[in-house]
Amino acid sequence: MGLISLMDNYLAQVELGVLKYMAYDLGISVNELNFYFMIYGVIAFAVFFISWFTDAAGRKKGLMLLVLMMGIPSVLLPAVNPTGTAGIHVAAILYSLITMATLANTWQIPVAEEAPAKNRGKLGALAFLIGLIPIYAILGPVIARPETPIPLPDFADDKPGWGWGWEWAYGLWGLIFMVLCLLLLAFVFKEPERWVKAREQRQNKLMDIKKALKLMTRKDWLYALVLAGVYFIWSAAFKMGTLQFQNFYSDASISAVRTGGIDQYNSLYLIVGGLLTPVGALLSGLFLDKIGRKWTLVIGCIGSIASFIIVAITFHYVAMWGIFLCMPIVLGWITVYFAEIFPTKIRATCMGIVVTISRAAYVAGPGLASLAGVLGWPAYWVFTGLLMIIPLLSLLVKPYEAMHKTIEEIESQRDAK
Repeated sequence: MGLISLMDNYLAQVELGVLKYMAYDLGISVNELNFYFMIYGVIAFAVFFISWFTDAAGRKKGLMLLVLMMGIPSVLLPAVNPTGTAGIHVAAILYSLITMATLANTWQIPVAEEAPAKNRGKLGALAFLIGLIPIYAILGPVIARPETPIPLPDFADDKPGWGWGWEWAYGLWGLIFMVLCLLLLAFVFKEPERWVKAREQRQNKLMDIKKALKLMTRKDWLYALVLAGVYFIWSAAFKMGTLQFQNFYSDASISAVRTGGIDQYNSLYLIVGGLLTPVGALLSGLFLDKIGRKWTLVIGCIGSIASFIIVAITFHYVAMWGIFLCMPIVLGWITVYFAEIFPTKIRATCMGIVVTISRAAYVAGPGLASLAGVLGWPAYWVFTGLLMIIPLLSLLVKPYEAMHKTIEEIESQRDAK
């Protein structure tokens, strides 16, 4: 599950180091490219069907579908080699298909269903942590950079790269991960016993979408809507950060404030930030099992808010690293909690509803990111940080504390609150 998580995170975050090359090759600005991502972001709502299929056909088949939905569009990018006006649309569609698949997070389900109650938070965060190994930061830009640096200000700090192009930053690792994950799923992975029992209870029949939705109780819907709201805000805020990451470091006005001269984007900032994300995931796992789900959310949100605002005040790259550290704590809470709080028979379907509703952030996020030039840098980062106050409002519904509870205890006790 950690390897699938790594594939997921690589394809989701590789844009951090290659977005400006993508925009350059397509002949448009980064903000214009974000606009196309916003338009085609509606594709992300199809993620629900991956989650439902994981309940209906099994965890193995569902995970294999997930891997294929991430891998095939990635391989198609270098195969198609999109260029020109038509290429902008092709690139945005394939990018949106990859993004859609990276949103499912169904790789977290077998961990929740198989892990011991006392270690579920830690093991769930461990799978998440493995996914945060920053291959995207180390190899993504190297693959995308041309052999001869581009003579433009935004590329002033570039060193010679492989010259394969941004398409191969997706395609090469998309292919490698797809083959490895499919082999492991086909020959090593076994269906979790809890799902097998749930299938036997429905007499081995394929559960259609309508039946799955009917099985959801009022409390299931409440948790789904609350988690969707938290995930929406997190995704929008994180997307606003990642899509403007390179621009932040190459903006001359910020560089002048920070150093008194031009301080162009350096991939070292991204690598260090990428290395801090596993640290955030590790902290999330420790907090989940030691102090509980609620306090983990509080710590992650407060740390994220502070980091975004410090970026706006100082314009310093070190402040940006705080975002890489604190935002994964919140995401660790999301991925563990929504994999354990729903009943086994409809767990993936409920998660599908959560991620489908929250995917509106992949329309809103790029749209808001494209307004950075209008808002100005300080206001942009302050606004993004203040968004992270909203997830704390979920505590008003007094969510069930699942720390050290078995899946069966959660199912029987949750609705009694």
